[in-house]
Amino acid sequence: NKQPPFQPVDRKKMITFKTRPNLPLYSDASILAETWKAVRQDEAIRALDMDSFSVSVKEGFVLLAGHVSKKYHRELIEKIACSMPGVNAVHNKLILDSALTSQVAERLSRDERTCQFIFPVGSAHGWVRLGGVVPRRELQRAAEEIAAQVPSVRGVLSRPRVARRACGRCCPSDGPSR
Repeated sequence: NKQPPFQPVDRKKMITFKTRPNLPLYSDASILAETWKAVRQDEAIRALDMDSFSVSVKEGFVLLAGHVSKKYHRELIEKIACSMPGVNAVHNKLILDSALTSQVAERLSRDERTCQFIFPVGSAHGWVRLGGVVPRRELQRAAEEIAAQVPSVRGVLSRPRVARRACGRCCPSDGPSR
């Protein structure tokens, strides 16, 4: 079963939620302010993830975007947003560090330039760190380029080390040994 590619939504075909006259109306600004206020009250989120994600509101529709360290935080932020008065829907596009790490590692393992090397990959709030050893500077740059091309990567903070000479174990030699 092949699913059709995602198509943009035609606003004319969207279902519009109408408020009943006896319910108060909430401005996008008030929804946004109350959401941030509630999120800041959670110590774990306040300490770990506050600067790595954003909340935006348009016509009562909330968009959560950015990076978080734990699945629990992703779910909690969504739950908080959903509980705010005046919210019609929440689109949670928060990316987990573990998911980003997997995406980068997969890309490195699929690229013909880097697939023969082992790159320890880590990420925190969208920033990627690459470890490992490669025999040539161009392979170091290729690994950094591949990681940076993953759509949700904010940047690459470190890259594999270039070996002074091929050792045969971690770095395949470029040619015959001397």
